[in-house]
Parts: sequence; structure tokens; C-alpha cells
Amino acid sequence: MKKLFVFAAAVIALAACSKSEVNTIGTDKAVTFEVANYVSPVTKANVSFGTANTFHTNAWVHTMLSGAPSTQAFMATETIAWNATEKQWMPSRMYYWPKTGYVNFFSYAGSINPSATAEGSITYTNATIDVDDDILVADAAYEYTGNVSAYHLDDAGVTGVPTLFHHMLSKVTFNVKLDATDAITSDDYKWEVVVDESKFGYVNKGTAAFTFTDGESANVAAPVANVRTWAEAKDYAWTIVANNKDSELASTVIGSSNKMTATNAQKVSEVKTLFDEISVLPQNLSAANAWAQFSLTYTIKSTYVPTNSTIEETVTIPLTNILTYVPSITGWKMNYKYVYNIIIKPGEPVRFDPAVVDWETETATDKII
Repeated sequence: MKKLFVFAAAVIALAACSKSEVNTIGTDKAVTFEVANYVSPVTKANVSFGTANTFHTNAWVHTMLSGAPSTQAFMATETIAWNATEKQWMPSRMYYWPKTGYVNFFSYAGSINPSATAEGSITYTNATIDVDDDILVADAAYEYTGNVSAYHLDDAGVTGVPTLFHHMLSKVTFNVKLDATDAITSDDYKWEVVVDESKFGYVNKGTAAFTFTDGESANVAAPVANVRTWAEAKDYAWTIVANNKDSELASTVIGSSNKMTATNAQKVSEVKTLFDEISVLPQNLSAANAWAQFSLTYTIKSTYVPTNSTIEETVTIPLTNILTYVPSITGWKMNYKYVYNIIIKPGEPVRFDPAVVDWETETATDKII
């Protein structure tokens, strides 16, 4: 019987318009944004938000004319893009910082727009996730005024609203290779594997509400700018839409053109990617409504080169819960990539265990002649 070994490694993957008018009298300082490249202690862990991309922002201004702040819509699903002339991230029209209050910003990007936005939350309802989708939600920027640079003591020259995005989905990859290290002892042997079929089934529809908490909301007399991370109440903030198991992908990396070969010169074949960074819902894989399955059918052929003797057989690993193979990865978390490495090994070598039955003695009856 052939062996199928599955290992998994999780690596952190770092990484829309109606208008509202507000009072801009007495200031000419425009609102701009700083994407990803801010707060130097974490900059090394971030990747650039490409200038060809755009994102969307909803913002609310809190004016303090008498006692408690009065809340007004400031930006309503405003598109933010890179301005090559100004060398800054800017809205499609000019917005100016209010003189008498502060602004709270909530930004998002990606291939799926939220179903609802509010001050303090961004919601995705019954979102269907395709294989290459990406959903990005930025840390909320609370209580910002025109003096943005004062809040970035570690980054001289930063003047834009800090906008650091997080991936709200997970990515899953399946690789496969042949390892004949224990089966090949000389140039007389060659092993070949062809993947005939491979499938990956998973739930692709879910709902999530990403909420933010303003810890300084009571400080209306002297607001302090803060970046708020979205609240993740549980390990997996997405809720799976029940009984949605429509996604079952078939790998295109099959057939003899993708044959994996192992010889004495190279006992481990090159790696083939069956499914590459498939976008999936973050979820607890052991939950009752979770569904993550994998199957593999392959043909393995061994050849004894001197006589060109071959043995060929087909092995089928039926569609099985991924937790069966890798119980240590109990779920897919937001902003994480998971790589499942499938290692096919030849069967155990044929060995013999010889023994000889000991002589038995039978005594003949005496006979006098």
C-alpha cells in the first residue's frame, strides 16, 4: 500500500459615490492618507499598497461647539486614489480638516464591497468568496485632526491619515511531490507519479461584521488620535452560511505533462502545485457547519531499469476532511496563508523472513528378525 503524508505550514501574510459637505471655513489643509508605510516599528512587516489601487473611506466629523460633540457625515464611501502630482493618497475631491473637531475614518478595499457601513463597523452579509477574492479592512483611525504629523513621532514627514489594511480572508495552497528516498538504492530503479485527479471542496459563503472600539470617545475636550484595530471577538469572526458547500475545485495540474520522477540522482521530485493560494473563509474547521475536503487519485509506476520491468497501479484517496490529515491546523484565520504539502512515498520494500522447520523424530517399533 502506498503512503500519503500531508504536512501543513501556516505563515503570516502581511500585508464605492455620494458626497457630504462640512464646514471648512478657516482652514486650507486638505485631508490626505498614508497607506501601509507608517509607524516605523511595524513598517518592516508591511507591504506596499500599490499606487495603481484604490480604496474607499467612510468618515464622520465630531464638532465641539457646545459640550458633547455633534456628529456629521464627512466622507460617504469616498474613493481614495494615489495622486501622482501631489505624491499623496487623496480623495476624488478635496476635503479640508474642520477647525472645531476631529474625524473618525473607516476604510476598506478589495474585490468585494461591504453590504453595510456605519461609524464603528463594516459588515459583509452572505458574501460569496471566489478563488481570487481579497477583502481588506483597515484599522480605524479615531479622533484625527489636521495636525496628523504630531501623531507620528516615529515617522517624520507623515501627514496622511494612517491606513493599515488587514486581509479578512485566508489563503490555502496544496502542493504535491514524490519522495523515493527510502525506495531507491541504486541507478537500477526509477519511480514515477502522475496525478490523475485532485479536488478541494470548501464552504465559500459567509457573513462577518468587523467592529471597532474608540477607547478615547469620552475625551471630547482634548481628543487624542488613536489607531484602533478591528475587534476579533473569536478566533474566527466569519459566520458560515449554513449548508453552503457549492465550491469543489478540480486541479488543472494533472496528467503525464506534470509527471513527477525520482531516480537515484534525484530521489525527491520537483514540487507540483495542485491549488495555488485559494481564497477561503476564515473558519473553525471542526465546527458543525464547516466543510473542508481534499481528494487525490494518482498513478504510481516503479521501473527496474536493467530489465525494464515495471509495476503500475492507481491509488485513490477519497474526498476526506482535511482535519483527518492535519489535525494540528484546527482552523483558517484571517490574514493567514496555509500551505499543505502532500508527500507521496512508494510502498515498503519487499523483504523476506526465512526460517526452517526443525527436524522431527518418529521412533519405529522394534522388530526382531
